[in-house]
Amino acid sequence: MWYAPGVFAGSLAFAAIFHLFGALFTRPAVVGLLYAFFFETMLSELPIPGTLKRLSLNYYTRCLLYHAGEQHDVPTESSSLFVPVSPTFAWVALIGATVALTGIGMWLFARNEYRDDA
Repeated sequence: MWYAPGVFAGSLAFAAIFHLFGALFTRPAVVGLLYAFFFETMLSELPIPGTLKRLSLNYYTRCLLYHAGEQHDVPTESSSLFVPVSPTFAWVALIGATVALTGIGMWLFARNEYRDDA
């Protein structure tokens, strides 16, 4: 139950980016799988130093989950491997990404559907 808000926010953000892929590409399932298994894995799971991880939706979701776990004494990764941002910034990043990606996806979908009718 502690992790539900973070999981929900991450799920919405991923749904928004997959919606955008559906509006952009003719084979969105392939692009979505490549994104999920390669881009997200490379940026968020591997111990990459620096701030490159902040391009990943998974990073912000993990920040929320780690914060929820720390409040209940659940052991997390070493701070040298994973340096989280504040929960407030993670919420802003996930909500902002969700709104922006959904808006861009809706606009592209409507534009492409309108062109198909002409």
